Amino acid sequence: MPAWLSPKPVSHRPGSVYADLRKRSTEFIAFKQADGNAIGGLSVGEPAETMYEMTDLVCHILPYDKPRYLMGVGTPANILESIALGHRHVRLRDPDPNGRNGMLLPEWHH
Repeated sequence: MPAWLSPKPVSHRPGSVYADLRKRSTEFIAFKQADGNAIGGLSVGEPAETMYEMTDLVCHILPYDKPRYLMGVGTPANILESIALGHRHVRLRDPDPNGRNGMLLPEWHH
């Protein structure tokens, strides 16, 4: 099978908001040289500033030339901040449930 048909993404979850654990697990993941890296285990109740600190930490460790996917952040503002920190792919967790409940995000939404 061609290599491009069997990508090796690695989900990066360990560490939560403990910088030392997240740093150690990120260094391990980076050493594995996967085709891309998914960063998860954030935006599940901690303050946004803490999430940004952890994503900034991992972005300085993960290879720049490989895709970084931040899983399930909460708001459009989180997407913009995460892109500024170095993530290339970001997925909101809110659009589906918000859409099912008829929520509208006007242009001035923060």
